[in-house]
Amino acid sequence: MRRRLRRIAIGLLIAVALIYVAVVGLLYTFQRRLIYPGWSFGTAAVNPDRSGYRDVAVTTSDGLRGRLLYHPAQSGKPVILFFHGNGDSVLGSIVAVRQLVAAGYGAVLPEFRGFNGAPGIPDEQGLYRDARAARAWMTANGIGPDHTVVIGYSLGTGVAAQMAIEQPPRALILVPPYVNIAQVAATRFWWIPADLLVSERFDTAAKIGRIACPILLIHGAADTTIPPENSALLKTLHPNADRVVFPRTGHEAVFRQPAQALIARWLVAHSL
Repeated sequence: MRRRLRRIAIGLLIAVALIYVAVVGLLYTFQRRLIYPGWSFGTAAVNPDRSGYRDVAVTTSDGLRGRLLYHPAQSGKPVILFFHGNGDSVLGSIVAVRQLVAAGYGAVLPEFRGFNGAPGIPDEQGLYRDARAARAWMTANGIGPDHTVVIGYSLGTGVAAQMAIEQPPRALILVPPYVNIAQVAATRFWWIPADLLVSERFDTAAKIGRIACPILLIHGAADTTIPPENSALLKTLHPNADRVVFPRTGHEAVFRQPAQALIARWLVAHSL
């Protein structure tokens, strides 16, 4: 009887181990579809007011024909360069910067490859190329870094941090930022070795200490997608950064009036 029970137990352990390996293998193989759901599952269904925006074609360094939406600024106001989240598109970006545009700020809203009908397959380096194409267009049209405020939302915070390293803007705003993608994956899939398996890094923690411009970190206290501990850690890595946590607010903070109003006040306080 004991031998039989031992064989059954060993068989169950082997079966569980095989299932675990299979599930981890599937997550590793299809991780990009989890990281970039806007590419694999479509983008958010929003239909914002696009009046005042111009659709602009840009070409990336690897030859993709990308696009951005552009809204000019009122005289003396900087331009917001906004990078959207992983399940969104430039249409959501319009909503996220609505109050800022109403206050006279300009807006450049790049689309990521593979999102909302854009060509290409998203990956970390590809998203950086999309962002650089937008910045090159801005430079060619007289909008330099001294007239630019970079804002990133969710996945876009990693892109925004990279752009702030490469070409420092007047200010950087991250809503809500993450330490790196592996850390976010480890929070959701605590039972897998995420740091070993995740190929897309977007390692903001490794970069934020080298960013010289003013930084604002915004988080919702009830955010379960990117827990607030992420921005708390980034604050410790860049003590001069401002950090605001909104109570009873989830991952959607950037689309809400309080966060947009706070961003506008913070920009004014920094003479922007």
